[in-house]
Amino acid sequence: MTTGKEVVKSNAELGVTKEMQDMPWGETLSSQDYNLPRIDLVQGLSASAKTVSPGNWYHSQNNQDLGKEIGVVILDVVAGHMLKDETGNLIAIKWKSAQVKSFKPELITEDMIINRKYVQGSKAGIVDAYCYIAILNQSEPCLITLKASGCKAARNLNSMLAKKVINNDGNLEVLPPFLKKFKFSSRWVEKGAQIKFWEPIIQPDGINEGGYLKAAAELAKDLKNKTIAHDVEESDTAEPATGGAAPF
Repeated sequence: MTTGKEVVKSNAELGVTKEMQDMPWGETLSSQDYNLPRIDLVQGLSASAKTVSPGNWYHSQNNQDLGKEIGVVILDVVAGHMLKDETGNLIAIKWKSAQVKSFKPELITEDMIINRKYVQGSKAGIVDAYCYIAILNQSEPCLITLKASGCKAARNLNSMLAKKVINNDGNLEVLPPFLKKFKFSSRWVEKGAQIKFWEPIIQPDGINEGGYLKAAAELAKDLKNKTIAHDVEESDTAEPATGGAAPF
């Protein structure tokens, strides 16, 4: 078992700064199953839009409005699928790796994934999704899920993470994802009268280095042997036509 005290000592040995030692990692690292907060991009019909401005990023465990832009370091990515009803409400999640806990995965069959079949005559359907195990603002581990309207940004991010380099032996290799830092922001998108939503924007933000890099590597290694739990997310519904003009 890893305790908060042991984590601080380990980080100090890695050369992590005082700011890093004060990070709220102790509680999440104290059990076999990590319960990490979910970081969401808030849409106009999200439940969190009652307290967080649409287009901003939201912290699920403390209901915090994180603003328009957040800093992110990716530790790992897990692909999967979501089953949603016709209004965007989540029915089930099936991740391809057991590292992240799924939600009612038995409702999503391989036939549904391959053929994108609807369920029992309804308009519910399968949505591609990517779950990023990450560090938020160089301060705490979290989960960020990009799906539906966020899949374009997710695929671009995956391409940046999968960039290969030539090592000293002359072979191509993929660098660990936590070597890079990213900025996550958002923009308002309108695709006709009926489809309006906030789209995630992901941009490179330099290199992760020093004590932060060492701490990220240590955390990524530790997470590999754990199951990561998270609270079930809200719907990811685009703004309806009745939502009015862009909310600026």
